[in-house]
Amino acid sequence: MSIRTPLLRQKDVNCGKCYSGQFNTKICVKNLRCNQSVHNVQGRSIRNHSGSPKGNTQVSTLPVHLVFADSQNSTSAYPGEEMLEVALRSEETLRLGCCSGHCGVCEVEMTCYHGSSKEVSVIRTCIAKVPSGFTRIEIADMDDEVWG
Repeated sequence: MSIRTPLLRQKDVNCGKCYSGQFNTKICVKNLRCNQSVHNVQGRSIRNHSGSPKGNTQVSTLPVHLVFADSQNSTSAYPGEEMLEVALRSEETLRLGCCSGHCGVCEVEMTCYHGSSKEVSVIRTCIAKVPSGFTRIEIADMDDEVWG
């Protein structure tokens, strides 16, 4: 039995700066102040470009320096801000699947630094938020011997 997934309608993605991510996920990386929604191939809204992230995401006024290790892109982010929002804002390419944290396709290794100490953990970027209490965070693809 094959499942047929509807493709995006042209009116869903009309900003001219969208690209197809891995696993047929459509990501819009246009200016975050546009009034479009980002859709995956099922047409479900992932986020809304309303100019501010969903909900009250800023729990601290001190930004964290966030580095995407594989591409060496870096940006500032506030603790509590959604990791996917930060990646989209910095035009970082992410692997995405379900966009709800269930499939694990978006798992990355997160290394958080504060002074001379560091913490390493695995997060799912589609649902993770920027943690507080750190000055620098590095995000890197996982090197998995089984899945590649």
